[in-house]
Amino acid sequence: MNRTKFMAEVHDKLIRSVVTKLEREGYSVQADHIKHPNGRPRECMGHSPDVRAIKGLKEILVEVETCDTVLFNNEHKWRRFSFRPDTKFYVIVPCNCREKAEIKRKIMNLPVEIRCGDIQWGKLEDFEF
Repeated sequence: MNRTKFMAEVHDKLIRSVVTKLEREGYSVQADHIKHPNGRPRECMGHSPDVRAIKGLKEILVEVETCDTVLFNNEHKWRRFSFRPDTKFYVIVPCNCREKAEIKRKIMNLPVEIRCGDIQWGKLEDFEF
C-alpha cells in the first residue's frame, strides 16, 4: 500500500491530531508512523493499529486511512479491530473521502465509527472518543 508523498503527510497529520485529542481526553496513547514517545502499538489480533489508547478499562483502536488507501485491501484488519472485545474502533479519513469509508463500512456491516479530519491541517471534526 503506497501513499503519495502528499497523502503520507496527510496520514501523519491526522495521526498526530488523533493522538493530541486522545491525550487531552486523558488516554495513555501509543502511535505508529510518528515516533511517539510511548512507542508503537503492539499487534492486536494479527494487525498493528495506527493508534492504540487506554483509559481505565476502555480501549480504543484507530486506523487512519487516506483517499488513496480507504478502499484498499484492508478489510481483514477493519473486521478484526471492529469485533475485538471491549474495544471501540475508529477509522479516521480526510473529509473529502468520508463517503467512501461509510460505503465500505455499510457493505462490510461493521460496527466502526467513521470520523474525518481536514486534509490541509489535520484538524479533526468535533467529537469525543
